[in-house]
Amino acid sequence: MIRYIGKRLLQMIPILLTVAILIFTLMYFVPGDPVEIMLGDTATPEQIAAARAKFGLDKPYLIRLWNYLVGIVHLDFGTSYLQGSSVASELFLRFPRTLTLASLSILFTIVVGIPIGIQCAIHANKLSDKIWMFLTMLGNSMPGFWLALLLVILFSVKLGLLPSNGTGGLEYYILPVVANSIGSLADIARQTRSSMLEVIRSDYVVTARAKGLPEKEVIWKHALPNALIPIITVCGSRFGFMLGGTVIIESVFSIPGIGMYMVNGINSRDYPVVQGSIIYIAFIFAFIMLITDLIYAYVDPRIKAQYVKSVKKA
Repeated sequence: MIRYIGKRLLQMIPILLTVAILIFTLMYFVPGDPVEIMLGDTATPEQIAAARAKFGLDKPYLIRLWNYLVGIVHLDFGTSYLQGSSVASELFLRFPRTLTLASLSILFTIVVGIPIGIQCAIHANKLSDKIWMFLTMLGNSMPGFWLALLLVILFSVKLGLLPSNGTGGLEYYILPVVANSIGSLADIARQTRSSMLEVIRSDYVVTARAKGLPEKEVIWKHALPNALIPIITVCGSRFGFMLGGTVIIESVFSIPGIGMYMVNGINSRDYPVVQGSIIYIAFIFAFIMLITDLIYAYVDPRIKAQYVKSVKKA
C-alpha cells in the first residue's frame, strides 16, 4: 500500500506541472496589463516600464514560464504585485478558512444527504420518495451564489438571526455552509438512493430479512456497507470541488480564504496570486482523490488486494 501511495504521489507531479503551464499561458494572453491597473491612469510610460522590469513582465514568454516553473519546483509561487507578500505564505495562512468551510460543508452534506437517500430507497416510488427526489433536483438546479444571496437577505437582513459576512464563531459559517452544500447534498442523496436500490434487491439482503433481523440492522449493517463505494466516490469528488469551488461563496460572505484571495487576484490581474491559487487547489484536489482511493481499500478489502497486485506488476 505504501508503494501505491508513493506511485500516486509521483503521478501528481506531471499533473501539477501541466496545470501550471496551462494557467501561466492563459494569464499571459489574458487582456489587461497588471502594471497599468496597479499604477493607475496617472502613471508615466517610464514608471510603467520600470514596474514591468521589476516584476519581470518585460521578458519573453518562454523565459518567464521557465522561471516560474523553476520557482514552483522550489515551492516558490512568486510575490503578489499589489501586496508585495509571498503568495505561498498567503495561501498557507488562508487555507485553514477554506478547509473549515469545505469540511463543515461536506460533513453537513453527508449527515443529511445519506439518510435522505436511504429513506428514498426504502420507500422507492412512494409519495415521500417522489417529494424528496423533486427537492433534490430543485437543490441541484439552484446556483450557489443565488442561494447565498437569498440566505443573506432572509436570515441576515430581514430576520437578523445570523451574520452576513466575515469570520468568527460557528454562527459565521452556518449560511456559507448551507449555500455551499445544497447542490452536493442533492447529488449524494440521489447517488445513495441509486446504490441502495441495487443492494436492497440483492440475495444476501433478502436472506437477512428472511432470518428475521430488524430492518434497521438489515439496512445499516448489511445493505449500506455494500453500497458505500459509489457514495464515497461522490463524497470525495464533492469535497475536492468544495475546496476549489468556494470562490463564489467566500466572495459573497467575505470570508478571507483562498477563493476570495483568487477573485481579488483576477480582478487586479495579479498573476502570481491567480496562478498560485489554482495550482494549490489542483494539488489539494488530487490529494483528496488519493485519500478517497485509500478509503475504498479500507471499506472493501477486495479493492486493497487489487492495489497490491497492480503495484507488484509495476
